[in-house]
Amino acid sequence: MGNTGSGQVVVPSLTDRLRAWLGHGERAGRPGDATALMAIVGLALVARLVVGALPIVHHEDEVWQYLEPAYGELTGLWIRTWDIRAGIRSWLMPVLLMPPVALGRALAPGSGLHVLLAREMLALASLGVVWAFYRLGLRVGRGHGFVAAFVAATWVEIVYFAPRTSSDGLALTLLLPAFVLVSEPSDLRKRDVLAGFFCGVAVMLRLQLAPAVAFAVLGMVGWQPRRYPALVGGVLTGFALDAAANAVMGEPPFLWIWRNFAVNLVQGKSEMFGVAPPWWYFERLFEGWHVGAVLLVPAIVFGARRYPVLLGAALVEIATMALIPHKEFRFITLGLCLLILLAAIGSVDLLDLAVRRFGSPGRPVVALCTLWLALSVLVGTSPTFLEYWVLGATEAQALRQAGQVPAVCGIGIYRHPDVPLPAYTFIDRPVPVLMIDEWLAVRTDHPPMLKSAYNVAIAPGVVADDLRRGGYRELSCGGSLHPADPRHYCVYVRQGGCARAPAYFDYNAGLARIDR
Repeated sequence: MGNTGSGQVVVPSLTDRLRAWLGHGERAGRPGDATALMAIVGLALVARLVVGALPIVHHEDEVWQYLEPAYGELTGLWIRTWDIRAGIRSWLMPVLLMPPVALGRALAPGSGLHVLLAREMLALASLGVVWAFYRLGLRVGRGHGFVAAFVAATWVEIVYFAPRTSSDGLALTLLLPAFVLVSEPSDLRKRDVLAGFFCGVAVMLRLQLAPAVAFAVLGMVGWQPRRYPALVGGVLTGFALDAAANAVMGEPPFLWIWRNFAVNLVQGKSEMFGVAPPWWYFERLFEGWHVGAVLLVPAIVFGARRYPVLLGAALVEIATMALIPHKEFRFITLGLCLLILLAAIGSVDLLDLAVRRFGSPGRPVVALCTLWLALSVLVGTSPTFLEYWVLGATEAQALRQAGQVPAVCGIGIYRHPDVPLPAYTFIDRPVPVLMIDEWLAVRTDHPPMLKSAYNVAIAPGVVADDLRRGGYRELSCGGSLHPADPRHYCVYVRQGGCARAPAYFDYNAGLARIDR
C-alpha cells in the first residue's frame, strides 16, 4: 500500500504487483510488459495442463516408485517392485504426492482423478521454471527475458517432463528458481535460505544431481563467505525434510542413500535394465533435435558467454549421468533445460547481430518466438518423440478398464511380457491381482482351480485362445496393431465369481520370486 499527499491510501493493482515481482525494477517497467508475461505464463499453464491430462507413463518409475507407494500407503493396496523391497528409494516424493492422491480419491473415487491431480500439481509448480527463465534472461536484456520465458513456456521437452510424477521433473522445478535466487546479489538472508532449501530438496529427490548443483551454486555465489551460512542452512533444512518424510514412513533417515549405492553401484542391479556408452546422452540429444541442432548449437554457444557457469553445470550433470552405466533420457532433464535456456538467450544475441547487419524484420522478438515454436513442434513430432506421446497409455487404460468391470473379483495378468504391469494406482479397486507367467501357464496347463481365481484377465493377443477356452471373452485390445505382436494385449472377462487363489500366485509374491 502507498499513501498520497492527501492521505488517501493507494492499493497497487494486480498488474503493478506482478510487474514488481517479475522485474524488481530491472528493465521490466515498460507498459504492457506485465500483461505480456501473464499471457506467456497462461500459455505455459495451458500447455502443461494439457500434457498432464494425457494418459502417458513415460517411464515405469513414475508409477511404481512414486505414485504406487503414495496410493499404497493411503489405501493399503500396492504392487511392490524390487527397489521398494530393497529400500533404496527415499519416501520424500511419494509423501509429496499423497495430498493430491488423497484429494482425488476423496472427490471422485474410481475415476482416476487422483492421478490427474498429482500430475497437474507438478504441472502448476513447473511454472517456476518459466519465471526463472524470464529472470535469468532479463538480467541480460528485456528481449532476452521475454524470449527465454516464451521458450520455457513452449519448448516441448520442458513441457513434456513438467507433469511427470518423477523426481527428475520436480527437481528441475526447484533448481531453476534456486539458481535465480543465488545468482542475484542480495543482502536478504531469507533468499539464500530458500535457495539452499530448494537445492537440498532437489538433491534428495535426485541424488545424482549433487555435483551439478554444487557447481552451479558455488560458481554463481563466488567468493561471498557471508552468504554461505544461510545457503548451507537451507540445504540442511532440505535434507531434514527428506529425513522427516522417511522417519514418518518408518525408515531410518538417509539409510536409503547407502542402500542405493550398495545395490546399484556395488552390485550393479540397475544394469540389468540396460546399459549404454558414455556418449549416449549426446547422441540422444542430437537425435531428438535433428536438423534443429544446426540452430540450437550456435545459440547455446552464444548464450554460454552470458552464463558460463550454467553451461558448466549442464555439462557436469550430463557427465555425471554418463558415468552411470544405466541411462535414461529423463536423467538429464536439468542439463537439457539449462542448454535450452542458454540457447534461448543466445538466440536473442544472434538476432541482434542479424538486425545490425541486415536491418530489423519488423517485430524481431515476435519472429524469433515464432521460430522457437516451430523448432519445438519439429522436435515434438520427430520419430523419437512421437513414441513419447503414447508411452504407457494403453497399459494404463487397460488397468483402469479392468478395475471398472462391475463384477470384478480378481485380475489375472496372464503370460504378459511386461513386468511389472499392474498398479493399484490405475486399478483403484480392492481386488486380488495374480501373476500367471509363461512358465506357470505351461506347467499347470491353467487348471480350473486357477481359472476360477479371477474373472478379468490382461494378456497378449497371441495367447487369446488359452483364455477363450476358459470361458473368457475379449473386452478390448490395445498396444500394437498386429495381433501376433506380444505388445498387442487385451482385456478379457468371464461370467461368475472368484475362488481364493493360493498365495503363490499373488502378483507381489511373483515379483519377489523373479526379483523384479
